[in-house]
Amino acid sequence: MINNMQKLTPLLFLIAMLGLAGCSDPEPIKIGVVGELSGRRSEIGVGARNAIQLYVDQVNEAGGIKGRPVELVIHDNAGDPQVCRQVLDSMIADGLKFIIGPVFSQMAEVTLEAIEGKDVLVLSGTMSTDYLTGRDDNFLRVCSTASRQAALLAKTVVGDGIKSIAVVYDLSNRKYTEQIYELFKSGVEKHGISVPLALTIEKTKHPEMLALAKKIVDADVGGVLMCLSAVDAANLAQQIRKLGSDISFFGVSWSQSNDLLQHGGRTVEGMVLISTQSYGPPSDSMVAYKKQYLARYKQPPSFVSDRLWDGTGLLMQAMEDAEDLTPESVKKAILSIEDYQGLSQPARLDKFGDFLGGYYMVKVVGGKYVAVD
Repeated sequence: MINNMQKLTPLLFLIAMLGLAGCSDPEPIKIGVVGELSGRRSEIGVGARNAIQLYVDQVNEAGGIKGRPVELVIHDNAGDPQVCRQVLDSMIADGLKFIIGPVFSQMAEVTLEAIEGKDVLVLSGTMSTDYLTGRDDNFLRVCSTASRQAALLAKTVVGDGIKSIAVVYDLSNRKYTEQIYELFKSGVEKHGISVPLALTIEKTKHPEMLALAKKIVDADVGGVLMCLSAVDAANLAQQIRKLGSDISFFGVSWSQSNDLLQHGGRTVEGMVLISTQSYGPPSDSMVAYKKQYLARYKQPPSFVSDRLWDGTGLLMQAMEDAEDLTPESVKKAILSIEDYQGLSQPARLDKFGDFLGGYYMVKVVGGKYVAVD
């Protein structure tokens, strides 16, 4: 009897081990997140990360994707294209197949270089440069193009009756800002509006906003278009108002964040900006999302949070729908989704992975963004 038990012991041990293995936690699906999480412009990157994390946590609470939890691997690119390239290379070398980000259009070129020929899928919520348009690659985005921003801004300024306008744009994000400036200038000049002054800044040089403001006021223009971060736009607005000027302010979507309202205060009242989200009557999903975001982070979400909430949701649905969790299958699933309703507009992509949605115009009224008809 003892001999028989001794013979059975290894078999029982093996069965027990197989049983334990069958009960082990499923391997997580790792998704990289890269954005500017430090520095003066970090509100954008932090807002993106927060929305992604909030959405993924809810997915995990509901059982994950295909029964597997989702794990985020988050990295800061410090707003530097070279650092961004290093981060992307590191993520890909570590075997990550899916990456959300980067945030700024200035990272477009290094992103495409990093993923060329690699088995990885990248999705961004805010890189709107037309440099990325119409490419059949593994880069997808849930934001419209810079050229559409320029066209809508030009139309708005023409309708405002302004005769001349200055432009200030940030060279540290030039793949976005410079393109908007050039297309905007061309658009308004066709309607007889002059652009006598174009000024540039770079974030690394800590621009002297008072000096810029004096040049704008001295140019005697009717308005100024700020292709700047929210903090820089707020600072420039303050300096212009201190000089006693009441010229009209216009801004790109990059400026349209909580930082503009917090830092600009009364000086940005009446400013008209591009928005990626509608500020009309909110949907039920928008109300619920804002409530959840505010409860967790103690501040309201910004436009980039909204875009990344939609983008993360689209990616999660595609992962669930895909035949397998390979970049090729997930990309195919994303491009086949036609009915994904985002917070304020459908999130649909064309065959190149470019967003089919558009922009809205908003105005600062009473310290809040309101829709412009």
